[in-house]
Amino acid sequence: MLRIETPMDDRAQRSERSIRSESEVDLKDISFKSGASGLNDDPKKLRAKLKKCKKAVAELELCDDVSVNSEKLEFYYKKIKKYEIQLSSVSMEEEVGLSPKASPKPKAKSKSKLTSPTQTKKLGAKLTSPKQKEKKSKSESKLTSPKQKEKKSKSESKLTSPKQKEKKSKSKTKSPKPTESKPKVPPTVTTINSPELDKIRDIVESLKLLRREKPGTSGDIDSDDIIMICKMSREVLLERPMLLEIEAPLKIVGDIHGQFYDLLRLFGHAGYPETGSNKFLFLGDYVDRGRQSIETITLLLAYKVLYPDRVHLLRGNHESAKISRMYGFFDECKRRYSVRLWKEFCNVFDCMPICAIVNDAIICMHGGISPELEDPWKQINAIQRPCPLPDEGLMCDLLWSDPDPALNGWEERWVIFF
Repeated sequence: MLRIETPMDDRAQRSERSIRSESEVDLKDISFKSGASGLNDDPKKLRAKLKKCKKAVAELELCDDVSVNSEKLEFYYKKIKKYEIQLSSVSMEEEVGLSPKASPKPKAKSKSKLTSPTQTKKLGAKLTSPKQKEKKSKSESKLTSPKQKEKKSKSESKLTSPKQKEKKSKSKTKSPKPTESKPKVPPTVTTINSPELDKIRDIVESLKLLRREKPGTSGDIDSDDIIMICKMSREVLLERPMLLEIEAPLKIVGDIHGQFYDLLRLFGHAGYPETGSNKFLFLGDYVDRGRQSIETITLLLAYKVLYPDRVHLLRGNHESAKISRMYGFFDECKRRYSVRLWKEFCNVFDCMPICAIVNDAIICMHGGISPELEDPWKQINAIQRPCPLPDEGLMCDLLWSDPDPALNGWEERWVIFF
């Protein structure tokens, strides 16, 4: 078990109270009513609620204290996702014509007109007219001509060949495919366009070229491009489970801590992910302490977007808002870019998996095992994301506990942050 004490002075408490008062939003205003199908709301009302949620998220993102607003941000992200799905499904139904407004009422036809005796006589007269009889006799004579008979006999002989019989028997054994058209489901994850992938490849190449420069040379990357990589990598990480199952061979890498040139040297010796079948499993702690944490985490997240099955990123104890704020990553983002960029990275950290099993035999995590760990597949996959790093429990132990050969059993470890 791990307990973390974070002493806070009066000035910090006052700032925290002011942040909460500024970002306070009435959650009842954005509650929505849904019927049996979840689509009974008017699209105008849904758009208004979606706009209100996005406005609340923008106000919360402007606050510096992420730990206070993480639960509210998670709540608003879920609401935004629900409203977007409802709006897309309503628009799809209106296009197809399933909605009651779009479906025109069919005109009722009188049965008396169709079943009147005068009409039946006219129809019979039309069908048995002399012109129709002549056309019918001509078509029958054409079908019974000797040339037609010869063609018919040849086609029958072709159909009775052994190859045709085999094909016919095989086609009978095959089950017919269903032709029912399935309704389109609105996508829950945004698709990645090729221009965005090309841009990420250019960023990766520019970062790789820094190996020729002196250590400490920073990469000139636009903040909008880094935010784009953060959002795309967040979606890729959420598509994978909390407990990864990976097949060997692969290379396992420990802490990097912002040492960008060491990461480039490692890729130079072991091979880059885009060459061959190189697979990597990183065990966390990508930021803090080093001078180039931004280049390090940007390169790894870009590789995760481009090669999601070759690069696997686990979460370390420094991939959290509390720790990265005190050990250098927050100051680097604020000095070189902005506080907003640090918050975007923290949103990605909250979506990272925490554990991996290689070949159903080797379990990998940043810290160590926990006394609460009994069924890894069930317990770890039950953790919902995005989630901040807690101060105690199973997730805290997997990222913080350290093995000690001198101990027999379990012992509490106290960590105090100044």
